[in-house]
Amino acid sequence: MTGACTIVSPNYLAYARTLSASYLAQHPDQRFFVLIVADLALEDRKVFEGDTFTPVMLTEIGIKDIKAEGMKYDILELNTNVKPSFMKHLLQDYDLEKLVYLDPDIFVYSPLAPVFEALDAGAAATLTPHMTTPVSDGRAPSEQDMLYNGTTVPGLAKQVGDRVAAQGFRLGTVANTADQQQQRAESVVLFSPGHRNEARAVSRRLSISQRQPVDAASQELAGDATVVVIAGADLSQ
Repeated sequence: MTGACTIVSPNYLAYARTLSASYLAQHPDQRFFVLIVADLALEDRKVFEGDTFTPVMLTEIGIKDIKAEGMKYDILELNTNVKPSFMKHLLQDYDLEKLVYLDPDIFVYSPLAPVFEALDAGAAATLTPHMTTPVSDGRAPSEQDMLYNGTTVPGLAKQVGDRVAAQGFRLGTVANTADQQQQRAESVVLFSPGHRNEARAVSRRLSISQRQPVDAASQELAGDATVVVIAGADLSQ
């Protein structure tokens, strides 16, 4: 069986309902699942009676201490954090052979045939990038705006920026590396000539082991900053 899913907090339920209805209109033989990121019990499922999707509660997806997890993140980051556990739960408990994840603010206008064709041809996974060609139309978001983080973790750049400010350092531009790969595994502290000692102090406070001279692209993005922190996936853990 094939299914699709999304994750929302209660304030985004309208988006989930629209997405589910649009997806099932194009794929009537599939199921659509929505993880509700809220402090709801299993009996609260009745609230969703009549919806086109199958609701899933946080308590169902196998996270041992969901309240502790909730204290670590803001709501956007928590929605991202639970995604792997949610999808694993669906694949195992609903015996799905294929599973599609869609962001809740999407409307499906036609069948996702290329996705399923790729999976049928043996692909382990398929990803749809935000952009496939350079964007230079002068509008926002620009290509650089899409890279305002060294990872694909929402809110990570701001989270690390808050830590930098809390340690007593002056916070400048909150942005990202110019690395077009979008996903960086390890964080790094970059420094301009003559500022190695400042970089060492920052890296110690943030427990970042990597330090290296700043590259031209990162320096251009950072402006007159003498020390640049690029947040990697290791800081999201």
